This record gives sequence, structure tokens and C-alpha cells, in this order.
Amino acid sequence: MEKAARKRLKDHDLVVFGHSHSPQLFNIDDGIYINSGDWLTHNTFLKITNGKAELLKYQEKE
Repeated sequence: MEKAARKRLKDHDLVVFGHSHSPQLFNIDDGIYINSGDWLTHNTFLKITNGKAELLKYQEKE
């Protein structure tokens, strides 16, 4: 996935993949790579606010 992200980041600032592998968010060169993981296994989701990306994990309130 990282190889594909590097290729896409040549023309874009942000690359997002949704996949069942481990959730990840990190900088590559001048862009950001995000793998949101999957909702059923990891309970993770992506939130973008005002251009800032966050990888979050859902937690039930007690």
C-alpha cells in the first residue's frame, strides 16, 4: 500500500485507503497516507476537519 500511496502523493496531498489491515496515519514526503482500517475489527474511522486528518477509534460512553 505504501508504494501505491507514494505514487499518488506525487499529485495529491492526501491518500486514503480503507482496508482491514492495521489502521495507520503517517507522513510520506510532503503528503499524508491514511489507512482507516475497518469498522468491524478495529472500530476506527477517519475524521477530516478544516484540512486536518485524524484517525480515531470509536469508544462507547459508559
